[in-house]
Amino acid sequence: MAQHQVVLSWTGSVDMPTPIPAGDGYNIFRGINPAAEGATPINGSTPVAANTYTDLSVSAGVTYDYYVTAVLNGIQSADSNQVTAAVPLFPPTGLVAAAS
Repeated sequence: MAQHQVVLSWTGSVDMPTPIPAGDGYNIFRGINPAAEGATPINGSTPVAANTYTDLSVSAGVTYDYYVTAVLNGIQSADSNQVTAAVPLFPPTGLVAAAS
């Protein structure tokens, strides 16, 4: 069975130091309606240090909205722009016909 996923990437905050200190980074928020993203980051309680995130908790046939925030020294930035990803519903495969 195929694994659905949404891969997100962004340009890092110009205020974020390199390397990103432990406990700082980016929070990723997801929702299924515009402007209805959850208040809790889908990455959990630890910000992501990379500028990419793969969401493996998505379902076929659902459209998701995402935004990202930067977290530095316990301060969270304003929201990034919002993006939308429609997860496809894979069609059946291997159809054969036998005529006799």
